[in-house]
Amino acid sequence: MAEARDVAARLLQQLRPPAAAAAAAAAAASSAASPPPPPARLLCCRARHHASARGRAICSAPAASCTASIGFTAQAAGARSASLTLSATGATATVALSGTGTAPAPVGLNVDTGSKIDIGTVLAGSRVVRSITVAASGADILIAGIATTGTAFSIDPSSTCQTTAFMLTAGRTCTVVLVFSAMNDGTNTGTLTINSTAPSGPVAIDLSANVARPNAGSGGCSATGREGPADPLLLLLALASALLLWRRRAQARL
Repeated sequence: MAEARDVAARLLQQLRPPAAAAAAAAAAASSAASPPPPPARLLCCRARHHASARGRAICSAPAASCTASIGFTAQAAGARSASLTLSATGATATVALSGTGTAPAPVGLNVDTGSKIDIGTVLAGSRVVRSITVAASGADILIAGIATTGTAFSIDPSSTCQTTAFMLTAGRTCTVVLVFSAMNDGTNTGTLTINSTAPSGPVAIDLSANVARPNAGSGGCSATGREGPADPLLLLLALASALLLWRRRAQARL
């Protein structure tokens, strides 16, 4: 059997074209001389962030890619810089990092009217409305309640700030609609107070207004009004009436 296989191989070799036989022989020789390629290895690197980032090993196959996520937590206000170093087998890459920390807004409760609201002089029976914007900064603030003193001052139900306890989120605002009802003549005073958990304590706004009544007529015919100089027209009418009365009396005597 072995002799038959050898004879068949020689016959096939003789039947092949010379070029094909030479190529097959060269391929066989090259395959025998070159070792088989090594198995694919993973490429590993470790990220090091010199501003307190925690590096961990990152591995990827050859010709592949991976993503390293970097976080920045500002511990204080101001600019900060750092670097990210990627080390791998036979290669190193460095990336510059920078960030800026800003100081947080101070915690407080602010109103846009300041500490005083002067409504001025209004006529008796008038109703005057003023809007007050309340803002929370730096943190959420619990507003325990909003109230007024002074019988002429009140808070309108259309206010978006509740008069009972509620939470005002940082950066948000609400509006207090203040109403003054001019009932009492003269000077009226009061206070709008906003109680909250703000470090500065309650917000107190002084309120004031003056009520005046319109000038009333004195009644009947008069050459002078209640106040101010006499009306010239009234003086002329009085003089004409006196002259006419004198003439009628003179004619009656004749």
